[in-house]
Amino acid sequence: NRTVEEMGLDKKILKDYEVHLVDATKVAMQIFAKPIVNTAMVGAFAAITKMISIKALQKATKEFFVDKKGQKIAELNVKAVTKVYQKTLQSESCSKTNACTRKK
Repeated sequence: NRTVEEMGLDKKILKDYEVHLVDATKVAMQIFAKPIVNTAMVGAFAAITKMISIKALQKATKEFFVDKKGQKIAELNVKAVTKVYQKTLQSESCSKTNACTRKK
């Protein structure tokens, strides 16, 4: 648990934004055994903004990686996107609660 102040975040700025903590590096290490978070973080973006559904994101991720890296890498990236998406939905906005808490 960390407060907004401990993270060095300005409350005046945060009041206009929704801030969530998700350990995408941990997810990437579990899935890829490497700290590759780029694709996984798109899952967090989708969960917070609702600009793309998880099903559409999973489909786009799979299509992108199958062509470039093959089926196995595509499936791993879909898994990472999905896990971070779910973890983001489970997290609380620390800008609203004033404490950034990671849910287990």
